[in-house]
Amino acid sequence: MYGPSLATVAAVRVVTAALFKRRLSARAAVLLLALGVASAAGCVGDPGPTPRRAYDDKPNVLLVSIDSLRADHLGFMGYERATSPVMDRLARSAVVFDNAHSSSSWTLPAHAALMTGLPDSAHGVSRGGRALPADAETLAEAFRVAGYRTMGFYSGPFLHPVYGFGRGFDEYVDCSSYGLGSADADPKRLHSASHRDVTGPIVKRELEARVASLGRGPWFVFVHLWDVHYDYIPPAPYDTMFDPDYTGSMTGVNFKRNRDFKPGMDEADRRHVLALYDGEIAWTDDTLGSIVRALLAEQGDLDNSIVVVTSDHGDEFLEHGGKGHRRTLYEEVLKIPLLLHWPAGLKSRRVSEAVGLVDLAPTLLDLAGLPPMASVLGSSLAGLARGGVQADRAVLAELNVAPHLLSAVVQGQSKLITRRHGRRPEYFDLRSDPGEQRPLPADTGGALSGRLRGLLDEAEQRALEPLLLSPSDVSPAMEEQLRQLGYID
Repeated sequence: MYGPSLATVAAVRVVTAALFKRRLSARAAVLLLALGVASAAGCVGDPGPTPRRAYDDKPNVLLVSIDSLRADHLGFMGYERATSPVMDRLARSAVVFDNAHSSSSWTLPAHAALMTGLPDSAHGVSRGGRALPADAETLAEAFRVAGYRTMGFYSGPFLHPVYGFGRGFDEYVDCSSYGLGSADADPKRLHSASHRDVTGPIVKRELEARVASLGRGPWFVFVHLWDVHYDYIPPAPYDTMFDPDYTGSMTGVNFKRNRDFKPGMDEADRRHVLALYDGEIAWTDDTLGSIVRALLAEQGDLDNSIVVVTSDHGDEFLEHGGKGHRRTLYEEVLKIPLLLHWPAGLKSRRVSEAVGLVDLAPTLLDLAGLPPMASVLGSSLAGLARGGVQADRAVLAELNVAPHLLSAVVQGQSKLITRRHGRRPEYFDLRSDPGEQRPLPADTGGALSGRLRGLLDEAEQRALEPLLLSPSDVSPAMEEQLRQLGYID
């Protein structure tokens, strides 16, 4: 009944032209067309001269972090709603880690772990006034020293270069619209502005504007997509996609401070907010497809490009009585998606071993055949991605935001959560109790409790021992803006 959109026509033309010039394999062309409709991207940066060497055979790397994205709300992770067709298509020919966990349940420390390969106790960026240690090498720095062109696009306040995330990028582009850190920013409006910001179209536009400047590679591109983060305000048709018959008054606006979203609320209202969250995921998934198509159709090297999709944390919707994130270390905020798509180097498979966000930086350098970062504590997942087994892997997570001072360790389907003040530790068998509703009593945990406590002690000690890195402080002015944003108490 309806003809193809102009964006789809443009996508077909780009891929057809690339095929004609023999810049794409037939398999790559099929995937790019499947990823669908067009879009763009781009942003600002602060380069700095770095020695380069040529690595003509090295893979390009696209690392995408989707803020606040729960693993269990994606089709390839078993979700019943069609929230993620683009990610699902990528996952079918990717290595998917079914048991991946973040280092924390909020954006700043999780991205510090992602970019340094260090757990939170080691990098020390545990509150909004702290920045990455000057002597902690970042993933972008490692790629740039190895001769890669590096480019980053960020759209949330805690990815700001004041935290050190711009280090190593030739360009590091601000894709937010509220002006955090600018002289004319109004602190009184920053909180609502950041949560209501719509950044996907900006990321696409800014990235598209810079694709040609990447050259023929190798390149490392980091993309941070913010729009899944609350507030949940997806545009049409995503706002009604998963709850079209809702007639109530609940919205996804001001989610963090909405006192009507609470235990005992009307279930239809709660489901509607979940539907809005899922709408944000579906819209962001479409944005991801546009970014992959814009980058890899233009570059013509999908087969030898590593595409990584992951997240920093999820959101909770009253599963344990709370909402949002940065409060707990339960699976709804800690379990994240992680897929590695690299047709030239990896066969598709599912990996069940526990892995962490800190493992991603050493993995990407290992897959690219580059030297490891000197300060890294995470472990390369290249062996697991190629079919190896390491059943005893344990993953550490921490939350160091008072009064929520928590640690957790996951090994296989066993989990321990400890609180530094007062309450007893909680042990869970995630196989029989994936929702963590039935904690095992400590005195009946037996071998489980002893093993997990030993693993947690070992992981925490390992994180604190080796580097003695000192995080730096952000400027007082920036700290005040972040306080106005509501991210610093």
